[in-house]
Amino acid sequence: MAQVNYIREMYYEKGMSYAEISRATGHDAKTIKKYINKANFNTPPKPPKKLGSKLDPYKEEIDTWLKADKHERRKQRHTAKRIYNRLKDIYAEEFDCSYRLVAAYVKERKLKIYNGEGDFYLPLQHIPGESQVDFGQADFYERGIRHMWEENDIVLLSVCRKEKNKTPKRDIKAKNRMNDWIKHGHERQKDL
Repeated sequence: MAQVNYIREMYYEKGMSYAEISRATGHDAKTIKKYINKANFNTPPKPPKKLGSKLDPYKEEIDTWLKADKHERRKQRHTAKRIYNRLKDIYAEEFDCSYRLVAAYVKERKLKIYNGEGDFYLPLQHIPGESQVDFGQADFYERGIRHMWEENDIVLLSVCRKEKNKTPKRDIKAKNRMNDWIKHGHERQKDL
């Protein structure tokens, strides 16, 4: 800015021409003219051009899948990995997007589509000697037929036994006892 003020001073106060100022400062005459004629040097920069994404041809199809998923149970919805694999299967050679590009777009769209659904989290804790079971719902396909996994079916997800001086044999016995307990408890529930 000091250089601009110096050039303007030479032109307005000393009465020098563009060519004389150019020789004195070493700047081109067009640059000198621009500095003299410009009143405000604080013009905002031009916004960057928004370039198209490689994913643009596929976005409409992804949005369709995600909107259809809104009517499915949470565990049956498309993940970014599933969408990526589906696009690779459908478009084979012409699909050249990376997984990260697909995952970023899916994350952005899910936030807009689901609009804050499921904004709570429960901490997953494995307390020694306890197990975690899932009483949820899920669909699965067997020989092309869609079946629903019922709420009252129990699945043992993990048994975690971390105590000092316990041998692997004892851990296996503890897991077997836990599985037996759950199996018999489940049978007792069916009898009621």
